[in-house]
Amino acid sequence: MLTFIDLHLELVARELYTQAFFGGTVSESTQARVRKQLEKNIAGFKRLVKFSPYVVGDSFTMADIVAFNNLPLVG
Repeated sequence: MLTFIDLHLELVARELYTQAFFGGTVSESTQARVRKQLEKNIAGFKRLVKFSPYVVGDSFTMADIVAFNNLPLVG
């Protein structure tokens, strides 16, 4: 789960950080490509995640720490 969140969510969203956080701009084509990839990857994340009550089940794990840090950035 750690790898999935880091590689398939945060790393994809990172391409938009310039515009989202630093006042720069990102091309329309990059925005469209990232949106398409994130929609696909978020659907995969939804199939893997448990949230019962933690990310991968009933125990607090490193995946919860990674999710806490990265999911707001992806949002």
